[in-house]
Amino acid sequence: VSFVIEQAIYGGQLLARSPGFLDDWLPTAENVCATFGERPAGVACPACVFAQPFGSGRVAVVQAADEGGRPGALVFRLLVVPITLYDGLGGDPFYIADQFPPDWAARGELAALEWTAEPPPARTVESLQKVLDAPHSATLLGGAQALLDGTRLVFERPAPDADLLRGLWA
Repeated sequence: VSFVIEQAIYGGQLLARSPGFLDDWLPTAENVCATFGERPAGVACPACVFAQPFGSGRVAVVQAADEGGRPGALVFRLLVVPITLYDGLGGDPFYIADQFPPDWAARGELAALEWTAEPPPARTVESLQKVLDAPHSATLLGGAQALLDGTRLVFERPAPDADLLRGLWA
């Protein structure tokens, strides 16, 4: 079974989108980007991934990064994923984003994407033990509990820490 993923790029305004990215979706997409907010001065955002419900039967896997133009400006790429695909992939936004690296310079019309990749490997006890066998395992466990309790979580780091975030997701 193949799935179509529509996409759009925002940078203060809609910059590009695939033909199936509906006009009805534009206010929701703009709200997702606006709610993320501006990045604080002096803080780099080389890459960010998050997921959010996007209407009925869809999830937006969102990537955000520094635009490279005006200071503090972020650019967002939204992948609109059918919920059945998202759930079938274990709800892993990192895995989905990894399959489709963004072209931040794209403008105008983008191609719709087709999901053809295999699902991620099944989690095993050994793979989770490897994640937890790290110096920050208490942070991962406490962070996972905080998220389950509905709390927001912020990690201050001098540089991106993708391993920590992917470990938290696992």
